[in-house]
Amino acid sequence: MDLEFQRVLLKVQESLTGDEVQDLVFLCCDLLSLKDLSTVSSAGQLFSLLEKRNQLSREDPSLLLDLLRIMKRNSLIRDLTSDDYKQTNGTTYSQQISPYRQLLYELSESICEQDLKNIKFLLLKTLSRKKLEKDTVRDITSLHVTRRLMFD
Repeated sequence: MDLEFQRVLLKVQESLTGDEVQDLVFLCCDLLSLKDLSTVSSAGQLFSLLEKRNQLSREDPSLLLDLLRIMKRNSLIRDLTSDDYKQTNGTTYSQQISPYRQLLYELSESICEQDLKNIKFLLLKTLSRKKLEKDTVRDITSLHVTRRLMFD
């Protein structure tokens, strides 16, 4: 275990809000099982899961940099690449996060409350009312796309 890398992860964890941790969990849905992700309540827990599965390490921090890039946390990226911790082997971004997951994340970030209400109204006949009560567009969009793929 590299202490310097653990310090970097701790710095990132301390800089993220609870909502941003949930964003990280959402972005990692294709990388980890839903069972594992359902227990995550902090960035540290998520980083530990990713490290155990060899998807995040000192030698290859590209996934962390990619997650921060998607979330537009450029100040953290600058801090991570300008401190004592440097990218190794010219590592930049990993592209381990699927374009689909990135698109859903970007949509959820750009949709306002009124747009969300309109989406819910348009999906009344497609999804159950209980599922439409979810608060985020990511949940609704994921459900709708999954259902269309499975049943159409």
